[in-house]
Amino acid sequence: MHGQEPSSATERNVSAIAANKSAYWDVSEVPAETEGDFPRFTHRKVSDTFSPNESQISTWVDAPNQETHASFGDNGVTATVNACGDLMQFSRYLEAGSSGIFCADHMNTNEPYSVQERAEDLLFLSRDKSRQRCTYGLRILDFSMKNCRHLGYVHDRWPRYEVEDKNLRLTIQWMVHEKTVLQECIITNIGETDIDVTMEFGKGLHIRDMDYLDPVDKFNDDWDGHVPVHGPNNYGWILAHPLKPKGTTEEKRPTKDSSPMQLMRLTSRKPTNATIDSYKDMWGTSGNVKSPHVDNDENQDTIAVAISVFVDGSAIRFESPNQKPPERLVKTIRHGTSIEVVSAYKMVRLTGSKASWYEFMIPADVADVSKHLHSASKLFTAFSPCSYEPSGEGHGQKEGDRSRQKMRNWTALVPGGPPRGLLEIKDQSVNQSLNHIDFVARRKLEHILSVCAIPLRDPEDEKDIVPVALTCGDTSGHRVSSAASFFLLEIAKRLTAIENKEPQDRDEESESFMPIDSLTDTPFQIIKVFGFASQYQSENDLEMARKLIKEVAMPWIMDLNKSDVRVSRAWPHSQDEGCNKYRLSEHVWVWRALKLIEGHFRDFPEDKSPEFEDEKVGGEAYRGQSKEGRDVITGQHDEVLTDENLLRRFNSRDVQRDILRRFTAENEMSKKRMLAMTRSPRETRFLFHASDTALFYGTNRDFFLEKASLNEVWENTIEAQVHHNENSETGWDNSIRYALAVMLGTRDISINKRPPQELIKSSLEVLFGSTGPNGLFYGLLDSTTKEPASFGRENDRDFYFHASFEIPFILLTHCWKIYSKLNASDKPPEPPSILQPKTSTTHDLLEEVVDLNLMQPKRQPAQTETEVGSMAPHRAAKLKASKAISMKKSIPFNSLIDQSSIVDLDEEWLYNYPTFFFTERQTSEKFNKEVEKLQELIEMDTSGALITKAAHDYTMLLSIASRRQRSRPPKRSPEDPLELLSRSWADIPPPNPINALEDKSDNMAFVADVMRQKNLQKHERDDNITFRGVNSNYKLWYLLSLPRTASKAKKRFIWLPAVDYERALVCFITSNTVEERQAISLFFERHSQYEKHFLDETSMVLNTWESEFHLSFYKLVDENYESAVGIPKEIVDDFPGSDPSDPKRLVRASVGFRFIGDFFDRHWTCHLIEYIPGGKPIPTYWIREKHERQFPWGDQGHLVQDNNCWRQRKVLELHLFDRILEELVDSTKTIFETIKGELGVEHGAIPFSVLNSEDYFSSSEQWQRFQQILQALDEDLSDMRVTISKWETREKDRGQERPRWTRTDERKYRRYIGKLEGTTRRRIRDLNRLHGQIQSLKETLRRGQQQIRDDLNLRGSENIRFFTYVTVVFLPLGFASSIFGMSEEPPSSVIPPMIVCSAVALLVTVVALANAKRLNGVVEDISEQINNYSLLKMERSPLINRDRRNEMKKENLTRQAEEAGSETSEGHSKGINMQATRGIRAHEDEQSWHFWFWVGYLFVELPARRVLMAYYDLTHPKVTHWSMYFRLVMGILLLPIFLVSFFLQLVLINTFDAARSILRHLERLVESSLRENEENKKFVDGHMGRLAYPMKRYRPYRRTKGDTSETPTEQKHTPQSSYGDGTSHYSGK
Repeated sequence: MHGQEPSSATERNVSAIAANKSAYWDVSEVPAETEGDFPRFTHRKVSDTFSPNESQISTWVDAPNQETHASFGDNGVTATVNACGDLMQFSRYLEAGSSGIFCADHMNTNEPYSVQERAEDLLFLSRDKSRQRCTYGLRILDFSMKNCRHLGYVHDRWPRYEVEDKNLRLTIQWMVHEKTVLQECIITNIGETDIDVTMEFGKGLHIRDMDYLDPVDKFNDDWDGHVPVHGPNNYGWILAHPLKPKGTTEEKRPTKDSSPMQLMRLTSRKPTNATIDSYKDMWGTSGNVKSPHVDNDENQDTIAVAISVFVDGSAIRFESPNQKPPERLVKTIRHGTSIEVVSAYKMVRLTGSKASWYEFMIPADVADVSKHLHSASKLFTAFSPCSYEPSGEGHGQKEGDRSRQKMRNWTALVPGGPPRGLLEIKDQSVNQSLNHIDFVARRKLEHILSVCAIPLRDPEDEKDIVPVALTCGDTSGHRVSSAASFFLLEIAKRLTAIENKEPQDRDEESESFMPIDSLTDTPFQIIKVFGFASQYQSENDLEMARKLIKEVAMPWIMDLNKSDVRVSRAWPHSQDEGCNKYRLSEHVWVWRALKLIEGHFRDFPEDKSPEFEDEKVGGEAYRGQSKEGRDVITGQHDEVLTDENLLRRFNSRDVQRDILRRFTAENEMSKKRMLAMTRSPRETRFLFHASDTALFYGTNRDFFLEKASLNEVWENTIEAQVHHNENSETGWDNSIRYALAVMLGTRDISINKRPPQELIKSSLEVLFGSTGPNGLFYGLLDSTTKEPASFGRENDRDFYFHASFEIPFILLTHCWKIYSKLNASDKPPEPPSILQPKTSTTHDLLEEVVDLNLMQPKRQPAQTETEVGSMAPHRAAKLKASKAISMKKSIPFNSLIDQSSIVDLDEEWLYNYPTFFFTERQTSEKFNKEVEKLQELIEMDTSGALITKAAHDYTMLLSIASRRQRSRPPKRSPEDPLELLSRSWADIPPPNPINALEDKSDNMAFVADVMRQKNLQKHERDDNITFRGVNSNYKLWYLLSLPRTASKAKKRFIWLPAVDYERALVCFITSNTVEERQAISLFFERHSQYEKHFLDETSMVLNTWESEFHLSFYKLVDENYESAVGIPKEIVDDFPGSDPSDPKRLVRASVGFRFIGDFFDRHWTCHLIEYIPGGKPIPTYWIREKHERQFPWGDQGHLVQDNNCWRQRKVLELHLFDRILEELVDSTKTIFETIKGELGVEHGAIPFSVLNSEDYFSSSEQWQRFQQILQALDEDLSDMRVTISKWETREKDRGQERPRWTRTDERKYRRYIGKLEGTTRRRIRDLNRLHGQIQSLKETLRRGQQQIRDDLNLRGSENIRFFTYVTVVFLPLGFASSIFGMSEEPPSSVIPPMIVCSAVALLVTVVALANAKRLNGVVEDISEQINNYSLLKMERSPLINRDRRNEMKKENLTRQAEEAGSETSEGHSKGINMQATRGIRAHEDEQSWHFWFWVGYLFVELPARRVLMAYYDLTHPKVTHWSMYFRLVMGILLLPIFLVSFFLQLVLINTFDAARSILRHLERLVESSLRENEENKKFVDGHMGRLAYPMKRYRPYRRTKGDTSETPTEQKHTPQSSYGDGTSHYSGK
């Protein structure tokens, strides 16, 4: 052997310690090697090698899965070896550290916290024959372990392996003796020559605490804390690891990742596994449970592993104390001889002081494996578990004495193991599987006793009963699972092999990242206690069992009562996407536990009142409290329930009835009533899963009421399994499903196309094909290969390990039936025993369940008469009658109920209970902690800025303690309303000094709680409302922090008329869930930002109905208005006015409300928040003054006060909406009327007088500011109308998600809802009309300004015209001056004509200017004459249609009448302007028309007329006058023109007709495709007029003074607005 120098700082320290040899024991006390007691630790006589015979070793020859581990142990020391016999890990319970259990791991194995990774590492190690990851242990280098085979288990307990390689044979035997793990290696030379054998011992191990909860476990992370040293006198090797490394700080290491899961793990740490003191209880809630990382003397202790290696009985020396390199030893083996090499491992706990040297040594006799096995063989007697008849109801149905005797004969013949071929079954594969049930049962029993049962302390004497923790085994990290320990104990009970051991376990679960507390945890424990009491009949055992039941039963029932929030006797399994999920199997276990408790209290009535003074089980919630105190704490819905009342409420008979009733539903596919396995608002499952094995345990204990009607429900459930595609075995990856298939097959039930016998065969083949020589089953299988697989999620590990216990239990309890069914293949299958009616079934309970099932409406479609008729004949008539006579208490006198609004919802118990109910009061300490958490949050956006700021401000106040020094409030006058109100604050205690909430303001807040009427007397139901008014944030917090239950406050209304940041923080902190806090934070954010918002979300599955509504508006107030307390930033603008003595201001107001409640509309919480500057004062007492603001729930005599109908959510929503609209309309109308008054608007028009430029510019600025205000109001009202339109369509937008609304609700509240809807519709119409008037006034103001500007421009034009007239006078003078300005004088002959020309021009100009109007009249007269002549011609012309001419005449007359009327109604000047305009327009139309008429007349009518006249003269040749010749000449001359025009007309008309024909066909084609059908024709015809020709009310500019058909109505005035310049608040809302 040789060593190396230290290669690290740790190893150098190790060398120093090794040199000193005084770190853990006193060197001076160690004797020499040959002196004293030291030789017994180093030498012993070699014993005869143990070779077990067939009766002493059990094995599974040719097991399907050879690469499996083997676990063994004794007295709290456990070890696991892999498929080739190498040590994977070993552990010991030392009652120290975080978990109490410590483990020696290989270097490459993940720590216990990495659950999934560690499981994969152990799975790899179990198959690792190449030793890639094995870092410690003995290795014989001359062997290849790939050929190693598992020989079996000596005494069903100790694993044995053998491998042959060339001329050597190696036999490995493992065992545990005196808390020491021993490995005996017998190396035999089977060759002809001597052989040198090289042995190597690796020392790369790591000591770990089996704490799988703490990600920052200091002990497990301290790799450098391991201290390797030589044993005394260099015999052996020791690795020590202090629990608290010296010289280190308490800072925790950084986590492996920063995922949210990792962060959650950091927040919670609890004692786990078997950290239990000596108290003998099954829950381990005694006061001596060790907490992790507690500063005490034990943290100075050290965990050490001592290793010794013996060769032929002599210990060897270790050359190097370091972990590297491994120790080597070479031995020569002569041919035909053997050597014995024993490796011994011992884990010890050392105290702070030095220990004795022999604690680090392993005596040589302890390492004598063969001697121990020889001794144990004398006491070992093999037995067959299947030879004993199973006890308990239902596990051994009558199969015939012959079958039982054959099974007994089979098992009796094989003392050492299962036989081969003794069963008379032709199918050899089934024969092989059946033969291993006995082997699996024996192995599982030894596994439970030696590996899973961990003693929690050493016995004090021989009679002392040692408490034992039942774990899932060492490969699970000795994890405790309630389900696993339950079946573990059931197996032990049925095998009747537990002698003087008291199996007990501890369930320390429910961390944030771990599986949540299961509903079955406590029922399993209670059933185990009763099983224990039935197994052990000694007085001490029975007394202990009675004590446990006495102390545990009532607290558990109280917890059931507390969690049964709907009083439905149904408890959810988990949350599936936010909704509750209920499992029938879990309720079966609850019922079994209740039935056992009921029987116990019936036999021992004195146990109903436990003594809590000495209680060690009930927990802190009940410790030290009187019986009355417990009743108040655990009373459901604030009811004071005694123990007797609780027992009556949870009577097993009533619970059984409710479970069956609630889990009976109709299958929508088959239309048959079945028993559901799981139920939730989202879905109902009828398919059997692995967890439903409990149903078949329950059938043997009278859980199902086995009469005809209920049997039909169960039969339908069984029959439906065949039709589920999921029951195909090809896709199963859950091993318990195969065990369930075995259970069903033994009952002649088939769940797929396989018959029951083949189902049993195939299931057993898969189950036994997945296990190996260790006889253990795996929880998960590969769905394709059916090979063992590891769990994929940490949360699945409980089920994964629990399966290895339940499957053997099922096989053990069904082995007789399996044998009987597979041996009776020729017999016809008998009907399932579970369907056989029992004479002991209670008839009245059955009738009650069936009737309740039929009376209870289900969400599934109701049964038809055909289906009811298909039931048992003796029940069908009664079932139909039961439905027919189901009546309401009262029926409305008339049928005025709108059936379309009725929404009936059933199965309310399935849905989530509202989260705003809670039972624990929030303390000041908790409030401060919640605020501190808010300080730590990093806001990614501004969604929570308001609450974050409030938390920061509160923290500052808390730090400076300015509010902690509470002074007494000042005395008030007896007549002060606040003094009267303060009398209702007697139950509110003074603030805690650590609470810094404000407690001195007069900002009122009001809370109204509606109590549940169910438990009230009839005379109390009219007064079931509690009103509380408070004037400070502290009092509000106190009220909201009190426990809230449905009986005290099923509906809560919170009115916040004056909210500051701190009050918003109070509402946020007192919200019960994270989701609700986020919603309430957004609620205050929207209010502070003056948002207009509407939200209405309903979810039937999640049982939520959330509504939120916000509106903001402008309000006109006086200059000295009273500011309001609120969280929005105050917005104030000046209002332009003509009265400086009464200045006005424009302010912004915001109002909103929020409802959160359940979909069934039974419970809700409403927040109403108001910020109205300059509004009415807030009332300070319940009797408000007239000038004060009205209460939201109305005063006495108000509509919503009638029968307190405001308690109904739909009524209150409409009332609050109407309240907001009323304030909004009044405020807006006030602003509008004030602006109208300032502008002098009368009768809808602004009296614009003719102003000069100076007056116009002085008033233009004021008009511009009014226009900005109107623009802001217009935009604001547009946004409001969009939000209000969403409110109006909210019920339509919900679609199918309509909240519950019963006939009773419709009958009681429809008239109130109708009146409120009518009121809100009128207010919305007023708002729309007001919006239109504002838009009209804005446009009128704009047009008026434009008209004034046009008038001023017209005046300027007139002035220019006058100037032009003046220039005419100077025109001749200018001409003369130009003449005289010539360079030369004109000749004399030119001057006289120039003078004459000038005089004539001047004369003509003067005359023309003087007679301009007269000349214009002459021109118009001539034009009129021409016009009349044209009209005369047109009247006689065939070119003009006569109807068209009459129509033209009528239009002319109408036009003239209108012109005349306009002159009389609007003034002469306006009439003249209109007449002139229309005259010009008419003249232009007539000129155009006359021109085209004369063109047609000359080219068409005149030639045709002259040709016809000439033709007539020729056909009548009678010359009477010379004109006849003129007509003939004209006809001949115009004949060519006529012919050309005629043929041209033919071409044009035919072309036009052809085009028109084509267009008509196209029109018909389009009309046929766009034609309205009969359904929408009526609607289109009724509304077409409004769209095609808008009504006059939408044409404000068309009205004239003479149009009196519609006059605008005066509006009430309204508040709100602000204005400013281009950057004021109006442009940006």
